[in-house]
Amino acid sequence: MKSSNRHQDKICFSEKIIKSSSKYCENATSISISSSVCEIEEGIFFHSMNLKSISVDSDNSHFASSHQILFTKGFKKLLCFPPKHPFSTYSIPTSVTSIGNSAFGYCSNLQSITIPTSVTSIGNYAFQSCSNL
Repeated sequence: MKSSNRHQDKICFSEKIIKSSSKYCENATSISISSSVCEIEEGIFFHSMNLKSISVDSDNSHFASSHQILFTKGFKKLLCFPPKHPFSTYSIPTSVTSIGNSAFGYCSNLQSITIPTSVTSIGNYAFQSCSNL
């Protein structure tokens, strides 16, 4: 990781594996994932209550982002919809077949989510504490 300041607004990850021991995201509003990251532990951003956006380097061969939302490459699995993302409604892309653990956790702005029939798996606590859904 390029920075370990817990009070930083923007965090840039560059190590190959991001694990839950990387607790530097708690106050981040923006996270950037470099091309070298090849593994992200599910639910890693669960306690990032101020997170508004996640961006992934377009050269990353394992992860992607669209509209500042984190997916696996190819958009098969939605990994994290940031808790403070500005969208009040969201339609999950039809390419998505699974929703990760805690993927929408604490998304207080969301009032409506459209889940396509392509989704066959929803992870534990995927919609935990989404107070306006």
